[in-house]
Amino acid sequence: MLDSIENERVRKILGANLRNLRQSRGYSQLKFAEAVGATQAAISAWELGTREPELGTVFQIARSFKVPVSSLLPIETSDMDEDVTLKVIDAVRQNPNISAAIQKMKYFDERQLNVVMSVIDAISTEAVSNE
Repeated sequence: MLDSIENERVRKILGANLRNLRQSRGYSQLKFAEAVGATQAAISAWELGTREPELGTVFQIARSFKVPVSSLLPIETSDMDEDVTLKVIDAVRQNPNISAAIQKMKYFDERQLNVVMSVIDAISTEAVSNE
């Protein structure tokens, strides 16, 4: 899990990027909230960096406003296939067990996340070898 300083930095950058996107389109916070299915209070909190939207919401915003996710998140996404990522997010939403597990992983530390990634790598390697 990100340490609190890094998490705060990410929230602030994401918030500034969302504000810039909203303002560049001439949207008020209320109009933006309606466009993305959130409340005005949520938009305000996101922009201030006191809360962050769910990752799926960030992808939905990017898709709705036709901007790359990398323009919103302070991460390197050059290797990320956004279409595949959106399909994974949709699949997770449709499976409550996976969704619940992912919600719990939000609070994992770096060591725990590395274990999860190792398991995912092992599963994907097994799936490829079974094809």
